[in-house]
Amino acid sequence: MTEAIVRCLGRRQEEEVIQQAVSCFSPWEIKKYPSAKNLPACEYHSCKSRGLQLCFEQLGERSILSAVHFFNEGQEGFSRYPEALPYDLHFDLTNVDVVRKLGEPDGKGGHHVPVWITYDQKGLQVNFEGFSFEDRQNKIASVILFNKQ
Repeated sequence: MTEAIVRCLGRRQEEEVIQQAVSCFSPWEIKKYPSAKNLPACEYHSCKSRGLQLCFEQLGERSILSAVHFFNEGQEGFSRYPEALPYDLHFDLTNVDVVRKLGEPDGKGGHHVPVWITYDQKGLQVNFEGFSFEDRQNKIASVILFNKQ
């Protein structure tokens, strides 16, 4: 199921393949955000009871699936995503485990917000629960797959 959702990245919102990939997820809550600074307008479709969120970016007249968010239990009011995560990740992994498994990230940040790492070639961002990379028990809060640049 996760692979079918991930294959939808870059597709237009109205495409049937997206509807089929997420057909067993409901209910959906939809929030729209206007463009801001260098960010396009976007629309988030959240299925909080199943730990899944889809981000559609408005590009001209088209709305494109630009990111898929998979949440751990209790993160931003979401339940835990029940299916397998991409790249053989799972929510019990810590920041140390993820780097050991995937190698050094292309980017990282946090400290005033929970820490995160990115792997640009994989189109992957991993967000952690805590505010420090030194915390060896800092588990995955969410996994985001995005369109690779």
